[in-house]
Amino acid sequence: MAKKYLFFRASDSAPIYGPSSGSIRSTGTYGIDPSVDRKTITIIDRLNQDKVIDLNWPITDYLKENGQPYANYTELDGAMTGFFSGGVAINVTGGLTDTQLRENPVTVSPVPANVGVCDGCVAAALSDTVDLAHPGYIQPRLLAGNVKVTDVNGNDSTLAFDLKEISAFRVKRVWLTGTTADMGIVVIY
Repeated sequence: MAKKYLFFRASDSAPIYGPSSGSIRSTGTYGIDPSVDRKTITIIDRLNQDKVIDLNWPITDYLKENGQPYANYTELDGAMTGFFSGGVAINVTGGLTDTQLRENPVTVSPVPANVGVCDGCVAAALSDTVDLAHPGYIQPRLLAGNVKVTDVNGNDSTLAFDLKEISAFRVKRVWLTGTTADMGIVVIY
């Protein structure tokens, strides 16, 4: 199994992921799924139907910018804050384990109507002239910044978004002009 570089480049904060120290990670939404013992991780492509990229790779097969391997999961997890999204380990104080968190699920019956229900999530096509195929709530997944939108009532506004913040109202257009958080915006509809 070949080793891979996995770090934020010091000179420009570019996310590096691949066989060389210059392999800039492709755009997308990725997740880390650690093993129970935190000795291996699985990296998945979350926007491509959770396609597995690396399956159960040892933590020590990932290299820092200086070419040295990560010593353990805690070091890797700390270095990757903001690099991946979703699927990360849940850190709970008080001694609870991931397994205990999954025990004894609470069943809700009947399921309340219209609570947390959506039909899908797609990448937003930025355009100054064309509305989204699916109006919905937007979320910048890769960059924080301004997003110019037209809401479903036809009102235009430019909003400042933190990374992974979800809009408070549904939008029908995400403008290319006036949008600085222009990578990785998704529409939840």
